[in-house]
Formats: sequence, structure tokens, C-alpha cells
Amino acid sequence: MKLYSLHRRHYQLAFLLGFLALLVRLIFVRFYPVSPLAGGDPTAYWTFAQGVAAGRGFRSTFESWLADRPPLYSYFLAGLFFSTDLNSMQPLFFWIIHIIVKAAAWLYQAEGINIPLTFMPTQTIAPTLRSYGATIGERVRFRAPLVIHNGALRPQSFYHHLSVGNDCFFGRELFLDLQDRIIIEDNVTVSHRVTILTHTDVGESPLKNGPFPPSQAPVLLRQGAYIGTGAIILPGVEIGECAVVGAGAVVTKDAPAFTVVAGVPARLLRTLQPVNCAKEVT
Repeated sequence: MKLYSLHRRHYQLAFLLGFLALLVRLIFVRFYPVSPLAGGDPTAYWTFAQGVAAGRGFRSTFESWLADRPPLYSYFLAGLFFSTDLNSMQPLFFWIIHIIVKAAAWLYQAEGINIPLTFMPTQTIAPTLRSYGATIGERVRFRAPLVIHNGALRPQSFYHHLSVGNDCFFGRELFLDLQDRIIIEDNVTVSHRVTILTHTDVGESPLKNGPFPPSQAPVLLRQGAYIGTGAIILPGVEIGECAVVGAGAVVTKDAPAFTVVAGVPARLLRTLQPVNCAKEVT
């Protein structure tokens, strides 16, 4: 489907100008953080999506939303949505994302990749994580936004502490702490807004010299596990095979296989009937 193709060339030019402006913004945020060119809210585009979802017209919602955005986002997004039909735009869009990821990694190291991870399409996230050292299986889906903290220093191994098996799903707003290893086996589902932590560090608090010295430990999610929305997995925890962690739980100790745990802190609620947690792929 073509959108406003009458003005396609104008929007193509706007798209390219907007892309260049985004790269300029990355540079200015890195080297001149007080510059006006460093302004703007990169997550504000969600208000546009919410407006369309609420039933307001696409064009009216888009135009009113752009009026509140800095010019560089207006150029970029107007070109993205209106320059051509969406299917033919996809290869160019993926190439643009690849360039943005490379620029963010060059400027900010591992933490910089969190910038594009806030908006990247699902099919681009797993390959990006692999290219920076993560072990990611087949048919793995990550939904943006995704935040990864404490990546390694070398670009080839930013995410080497992350290992994910086959046929896994990760919901939006996932937070992964890679100070230590996070190992996720096959057929695991991690719902939205889940936090997985592998270290504790109270920073400059004097407590670090007493009861809370810095510590770290790996987290393991066994085959077929399900982690509910908003759950927090603390360092050193193992979630057993086909175990269920309830929404909002804070898991401080291991969850045995085929059990349901929930609460703060998480406690055993019931035991499940054992099933085959291995998914057959034909």
C-alpha cells in the first residue's frame, strides 16, 4: 500500500535529511552534551502509535504528533512513513538501522546499542546481538524496547555473557544485566517488563564495606520456563524446567522444575503435572 505517493520524492529527501540529522545528534550527545542539537526525546514516538491505536485518523494523528517533535525526528519519520510503500522500504530501513547500531557502538560502546534497541524491529534484534558476541539460537524473538546493561569492553564480545537457546520469546521492556552470565535454554518465554540481574553493587554507599560487598552470580532459565510480566530474577537464581514465575514476583532463590512461584519474595504456590518441555520442530 502506497501512502501519499504524490509527494514521494519530497519525503524521500526528508528521510535522508532526517537520517543524517540523527547521526549528527548521536555525535553531539557524545561530545557536546549541552548543545541544542543534543535535544529531543527518542521514545516520544510511542505517543503516535498510541493515537493511531485509539482510533484517531492516521494522517491527523501523525501531523499533530509531528508538530510537537524536534525537526530532525519530523524529517526522519515523515520520510520513513510516506516516501514509498512499506514493503519496498524495508531493506533500506534495515540498512539504516545497521548503520545506526554501528555508530552507537562506536560512540558509546555496549551501552550505546541500547539507543537503537529501543525501536529496532524484531527480526533485526537477534542478529545484532549475535554480531556482538551473544549466542542466540534459531527462531528467537525479542520485542523492542530492550535494555542490556554491563556489556563487555571489546566490541566482538559485548554480549558474550548472554546465551539463548531455540524457540524463545522475550517481551517488551526486558532488562538484562550481563555482569555475569545469563543462560536461557530452549522454549523459554519471558514476558514484558522482566528484569534479570546478575550482580549487586551498592556503589558509593558505605554499606559496600560491610553487609553488602559487591557480588555477582549467573542466572539460568531452564527449558520451557515461563516468566510472567514484571518479574525480577535476582543473581544466582535458577528457574527449573517448565517452571512458572508469576507476574510481579521477586525471585530470590531457585524455582524447582514444574512448579509455580509468585509473590515478594517468591514462594512456592503449587506443583505442576510433568510434561514434555521440549518443543518438536518439523
